[in-house]
Amino acid sequence: MPVLFEEMTREQIKAIAPNAIAVMPTAATEQHGPHMAVGTDTLLVSTVAARAAEAAADSVPVVVTPPLAFGSSHHHIPFGGTLSLTSDTFIEVVREVT
Repeated sequence: MPVLFEEMTREQIKAIAPNAIAVMPTAATEQHGPHMAVGTDTLLVSTVAARAAEAAADSVPVVVTPPLAFGSSHHHIPFGGTLSLTSDTFIEVVREVT
Protein backbone atom coordinates (compact mmCIF):
# COMPACT_ATOMS: atom_id res chain seq x y z
CA MET A 1 0.00 0.00 0.00
CA PRO A 2 1.31 3.49 -0.78
CA VAL A 3 2.37 5.70 2.12
CA LEU A 4 1.76 9.04 0.40
CA PHE A 5 -1.75 10.36 1.01
CA GLU A 6 -1.99 11.92 -2.44
CA GLU A 7 -1.24 8.57 -4.11
CA MET A 8 -3.98 6.71 -2.21
CA THR A 9 -7.60 6.20 -3.15
CA ARG A 10 -10.32 7.16 -0.72
CA GLU A 11 -10.95 3.47 -0.07
CA GLN A 12 -7.29 2.89 0.84
CA ILE A 13 -7.38 5.89 3.15
CA LYS A 14 -10.60 4.70 4.77
CA ALA A 15 -9.10 1.25 5.37
CA ILE A 16 -5.87 2.48 6.94
CA ALA A 17 -7.14 5.57 8.79
CA PRO A 18 -8.36 3.98 12.05
CA ASN A 19 -4.91 2.63 12.93
CA ALA A 20 -2.49 4.79 10.97
CA ILE A 21 -0.11 7.44 12.15
CA ALA A 22 -0.42 10.55 10.00
CA VAL A 23 2.75 12.51 9.34
CA MET A 24 2.37 16.05 8.03
CA PRO A 25 5.71 17.39 6.87
CA THR A 26 6.10 21.10 7.48
CA ALA A 27 8.72 23.28 5.88
CA ALA A 28 9.33 26.83 4.84
CA THR A 29 9.36 28.19 1.33
CA GLU A 30 12.21 30.63 1.72
CA GLN A 31 15.40 31.83 0.12
CA HIS A 32 18.62 29.93 0.67
CA GLY A 33 20.97 32.36 -0.98
CA PRO A 34 21.56 32.79 -4.70
CA HIS A 35 22.58 29.16 -5.25
CA MET A 36 19.65 27.10 -3.93
CA ALA A 37 15.97 26.72 -4.76
CA VAL A 38 13.34 28.24 -2.49
CA GLY A 39 11.63 24.84 -2.21
CA THR A 40 14.69 23.12 -0.72
CA ASP A 41 13.20 22.68 2.77
CA THR A 42 9.96 21.23 1.42
CA LEU A 43 11.74 18.83 -0.91
CA LEU A 44 14.00 17.59 1.88
CA VAL A 45 11.34 17.13 4.56
CA SER A 46 8.97 15.42 2.12
CA THR A 47 11.66 12.95 1.07
CA VAL A 48 12.70 12.20 4.65
CA ALA A 49 9.08 11.68 5.73
CA ALA A 50 8.29 9.38 2.79
CA ARG A 51 11.41 7.26 3.28
CA ALA A 52 10.83 6.96 7.02
CA ALA A 53 7.21 5.93 6.44
CA GLU A 54 8.26 3.34 3.87
CA ALA A 55 10.84 1.93 6.30
CA ALA A 56 8.23 1.69 9.08
CA ALA A 57 5.37 0.42 6.91
CA ASP A 58 5.88 -3.24 7.79
CA SER A 59 5.52 -2.60 11.52
CA VAL A 60 3.15 0.36 11.77
CA PRO A 61 0.70 1.90 9.30
CA VAL A 62 1.88 5.38 8.34
CA VAL A 63 0.40 7.91 5.94
CA VAL A 64 2.37 10.98 4.87
CA THR A 65 0.16 13.93 4.02
CA PRO A 66 1.06 16.56 1.45
CA PRO A 67 3.53 18.99 2.98
CA LEU A 68 2.61 22.31 4.49
CA ALA A 69 5.11 24.41 2.56
CA PHE A 70 4.69 27.65 4.52
CA GLY A 71 6.50 28.51 7.70
CA SER A 72 7.04 31.62 9.77
CA SER A 73 10.03 33.07 7.95
CA HIS A 74 9.71 36.82 8.26
CA HIS A 75 13.45 37.18 8.73
CA HIS A 76 13.95 35.98 5.13
CA ILE A 77 11.47 38.37 3.48
CA PRO A 78 14.03 41.12 2.72
CA PHE A 79 15.91 38.68 0.48
CA GLY A 80 12.91 37.79 -1.71
CA GLY A 81 11.57 34.38 -2.68
CA THR A 82 9.99 33.78 0.71
CA LEU A 83 6.37 32.87 1.49
CA SER A 84 5.59 33.35 5.15
CA LEU A 85 2.78 33.09 7.68
CA THR A 86 2.63 34.66 11.10
CA SER A 87 3.43 32.21 13.87
CA ASP A 88 -0.17 32.32 15.09
CA THR A 89 -1.53 31.59 11.61
CA PHE A 90 0.92 28.72 11.11
CA ILE A 91 -0.17 27.14 14.40
CA GLU A 92 -3.85 27.53 13.49
CA VAL A 93 -3.35 26.00 10.05
CA VAL A 94 -1.68 22.95 11.61
CA ARG A 95 -4.50 22.66 14.16
CA GLU A 96 -7.21 23.01 11.54
CA VAL A 97 -6.06 20.27 9.16
CA THR A 98 -8.48 17.35 9.54
